[in-house]
Amino acid sequence: MCGVAAVVGIASTVLGIAQQYMSYQQAQADTRFYNAQRKLEWQGATLQAQSNRNTENIRQQMNSNFQDQTRALADIAFHNKSTGITVEQQQIQAKVSREKQERELESWEARGAYTAQARIGLSVDALLNDVKRQKSAADFLTSQNSAFAFSRTQQDRRVAQAARGSRIASARDYVKTTYLDPVRPLKKEAPGFAPYAIGMASSVLGGLSSYQGIESARINAGYRPGTYGYGESAKL
Repeated sequence: MCGVAAVVGIASTVLGIAQQYMSYQQAQADTRFYNAQRKLEWQGATLQAQSNRNTENIRQQMNSNFQDQTRALADIAFHNKSTGITVEQQQIQAKVSREKQERELESWEARGAYTAQARIGLSVDALLNDVKRQKSAADFLTSQNSAFAFSRTQQDRRVAQAARGSRIASARDYVKTTYLDPVRPLKKEAPGFAPYAIGMASSVLGGLSSYQGIESARINAGYRPGTYGYGESAKL
């Protein structure tokens, strides 16, 4: 039959060992929770980085499509403007040619009329020379006007080219933002059992020390070892 000292010692030992074991189990659970939480955070950050990269790729593709569309529209606008300028230049050339042809016919008609009439007071050569001078002067003015008109149309073409280039340049390249994957977290190692085993051993020693202390005190007080209470039956 165990005495009070043994009961106290055993209880102290059991409580100490239980406390150390529960601490060990709690440390293991805390470590697992910490690793799981860090892994979940890393997975979420990785998914977010991938989503950001996908978004940047879509934005770059949309910008590329916009650039292609802008260039196509600018080319169409310039082509239409350039075609109009070419048609205008052809009309100027046709008008100059027609005017010169008409003037040439008029000159020949005047020469024929003067030659046939042989008008008194003026020689035929003088009249013919006058017709020639008038025709040359008119041709010069016509050529000069056509040159000015051509110069204006060429300037219009250069302006159209500049507008095309400015329109294309307005669709700038899209510079993607770089998103890197997060660094995989290091796994935290769970604490070993050795420190808690030492704590358990200390609890055993503590329980033994409690037993010895109580038992020695009872013996010094005149009670038999391994007894309960303080009655006459427990005395030496």
